[in-house]
Amino acid sequence: MPPAAPRPWWHDLRDPLRAATPAARCLSPFALICFVLATGFMLWASASGTDRRWLDLIITDRDPGLIQFAKKLSNWGELHFIPLFLAVMLWAAGRYYHRLDWRLAGAAGLLGAAGAGLLGLVLKILFGRPRPHLNVPDSLNPLSFHWNFQSFPSGHASHTWGLVAGVALLAPRWALPYGLFAAAVCWSRMYLNRHYPSDILGGLVCGVFVGLIFALAARRSLAATKSAPPAS
Repeated sequence: MPPAAPRPWWHDLRDPLRAATPAARCLSPFALICFVLATGFMLWASASGTDRRWLDLIITDRDPGLIQFAKKLSNWGELHFIPLFLAVMLWAAGRYYHRLDWRLAGAAGLLGAAGAGLLGLVLKILFGRPRPHLNVPDSLNPLSFHWNFQSFPSGHASHTWGLVAGVALLAPRWALPYGLFAAAVCWSRMYLNRHYPSDILGGLVCGVFVGLIFALAARRSLAATKSAPPAS
């Protein structure tokens, strides 16, 4: 019997995409409740000044050295930089060590980061919240396409936590260091006065929701691949 043909690399992206719809249906009610709560918290924190007070505690007496470090972290946290590298690195490690679970986890992390980033961008435009560094009244400006009025939810929080949630089910040992990186990136966005704490919470909810969709889809794809009869 000839050896089985190697699995095409693009199947690692195709299979979780195909299996994403059932996972989305399962998670959507819970995710909607969580995001409504996060949005309500944002509105309350904005109206009461709680967001501003909490942010002031973070940025009071900022150290110039930490500001430079936060700028680097923020740049590293862009979707096309470290998050993309971490997802591809996990996928490549799975390919090198013949670990299909790692390959699918890397693909799910990439899809989770990209999907969460896209969802976060749409919500940013819909809400139109001014960024804290503008020092203008914290009121919403719906359908705003200007970067200065796209504070909620945090895009960095969305795609970094989308990556973490995407890899969490099939590669949990990788999720911990990825999560530490995501938390550091979120801190940098607040330390640079670019986001309120509730923006970070909203981004986290978006990221975890989208990331878990692809994580569940990847796990289903792995189970289906293992149970499939070998090709003759």
